[in-house]
Amino acid sequence: MERRRENLVIASVLVLTLAVVVFRGGQRLTGSAAAPGSFVVADDADGQHVFLTSGQRWNKMEGQGYRNGYTLHRHTIWTGTNVGARWFFRNLTPGTYEIFVTWPAVLGMSDKLSYRVDDGTTTPLIVQSFSQQHPPASDVRWEGSDWQRIGSAAITSGNIVSVSLLAKNRETFVADAVRLVLREVASVSSSSSSSSSIISSRSSARSSSSYAGHRRRIPPKQTRFPYPAS
Repeated sequence: MERRRENLVIASVLVLTLAVVVFRGGQRLTGSAAAPGSFVVADDADGQHVFLTSGQRWNKMEGQGYRNGYTLHRHTIWTGTNVGARWFFRNLTPGTYEIFVTWPAVLGMSDKLSYRVDDGTTTPLIVQSFSQQHPPASDVRWEGSDWQRIGSAAITSGNIVSVSLLAKNRETFVADAVRLVLREVASVSSSSSSSSSIISSRSSARSSSSYAGHRRRIPPKQTRFPYPAS
């Protein structure tokens, strides 16, 4: 009797833990069961399979931004070089998604930026000029941050979807987080895979505490990726 009671307690703890993980991750539905409103978030604090930068003078910062941190690019005198940050999303359920971005309100940011959304085909899904001289428009308030909508896109395959923030090397700007929200599930006949799933992009966590100012962290790993013609 005592052993059975212990087993019930352990099972209850496991169920509660799973529920908390699913809620915090945000990606809780798979395949044909995925419903409008499901979402996935990619943050600059996630691993290299989710977030990469290209170019020099990138630094991890703390004290502001989504999950209390962001990645800062400082300008250089080399004016002709492209730099950027890229967030990756894998195994998305085919359908129509709204794309939201967030960044902290930091003084001195550039107004000569662009967001680009790609799904592995030759034509970008979205290309939009952008400014970080003001805080993001509060199209959505979620987990303590304002998120600005940059557009919607139809994801019709299981390819890797990427969202890129692009600029010249002389620009100062920040890379923080991207959120994709499923608004309409594609019909089985129009999707390339009915078994795709929305998966968690959140592989690490930042402290939830907040404090004034920010401090420097270890520079992120850098890579190279293609840019649109300037």
